Amino acid sequence: MAYRIVRRGLVGMGVLLGAACGGKAPADPSGVPPSSILIASAPEGFSTRHLGAPYDANFELLGGKNGRTLFPKGEVHTSAQNRLTTEFVEARDQEHFAAHASAWHLVRTQASIDGERTFVSRRLVQVADVLELDETRGARKAPEGAVYYPGKVYLGWSYEVVCEVEKSALAAGFEANFLVARGGVDAFARDQNARCQSLGMGVTQDSKKAIFATDLNDVQRGFRSGAPVPVLVEWHRIPGRRGHQAAAPKAGCAGTIGCERCEAWEFAHVSWAIPARDPHGAVWDGDDSPPDVQVTLRGPGGVALSSPEQETYAFDWLLDRPLRLATGSKITLVATDRDAFQHDALSSLTSERLPAFLPDSTWKLAGDQVALRGRCVAPD
Repeated sequence: MAYRIVRRGLVGMGVLLGAACGGKAPADPSGVPPSSILIASAPEGFSTRHLGAPYDANFELLGGKNGRTLFPKGEVHTSAQNRLTTEFVEARDQEHFAAHASAWHLVRTQASIDGERTFVSRRLVQVADVLELDETRGARKAPEGAVYYPGKVYLGWSYEVVCEVEKSALAAGFEANFLVARGGVDAFARDQNARCQSLGMGVTQDSKKAIFATDLNDVQRGFRSGAPVPVLVEWHRIPGRRGHQAAAPKAGCAGTIGCERCEAWEFAHVSWAIPARDPHGAVWDGDDSPPDVQVTLRGPGGVALSSPEQETYAFDWLLDRPLRLATGSKITLVATDRDAFQHDALSSLTSERLPAFLPDSTWKLAGDQVALRGRCVAPD
């Protein structure tokens, strides 16, 4: 029976293909070549504009101004590839695992590698283009908490079967059996006492067995694809910065870097710095008074909230009831100048996805022009 793999498929566990840094290393924010490179599945919501942006030790994008690119003058170069590969990869340490765990939201399942079990993947990737950041034109100083930045992104289509297995099963012949697995995913999982899940990005698959075909041409015929999407990211670790550690994060401060990730937030306060002039340099109102600002906030599930009007350039709104948002959510905010006869749009913006970590529990948008202040709460 045919079924569709959405951009982020059903995932329960993950693994990372690691690569050593070779040749001439690119410049980086500390002035020292990167000490290592990791290649991982692209995080949900990742796009080419995130190239060069700073991420923390848990592979989470830093918020607010700290999330700006480390290479403001860096250009992005594209090279066409059009190649299809299939490979076996194994999580080799906690840092490699964390790169995929963050991308696939595995922290929620408390999955990890230990002395007895590990994660392996049978990955099929068709790469259309590679976009690489030019890091030779200098970089700004890396902010506190920055550990990694994406230096390269692979666009195309991917599908992989990822399994949690006993380390003792990784004997001679395991890799070959996993790459073929003629009976399909379910049969392989039963034979190896494994727990397997699937992840697809940008593809529609016609058969669970397609990824296990012995001929890549057969595999390719088993997939239909749309527009290429980010499928792999090459992460550069900033020298002198400590990468992901196996030690458990601090408890009781979820949402703060170095602590547990936050799965849900409640925001009770919205502020918006309104410029004194409109985009054309004109005053908002004829008498040069501040605009009469009303803000409408739209969230997931049809949530829509509107503020009282305020004649101000420093809009400040205390919500009647806190707005609860799951990590990864997006919102839209619209500011309007409400006049007696005509209402003028001041600004409209749609946020990026709500991060799991927010400095001072404040979500800053539009270059810190907008701020939502709240707290981390237990998920529903």
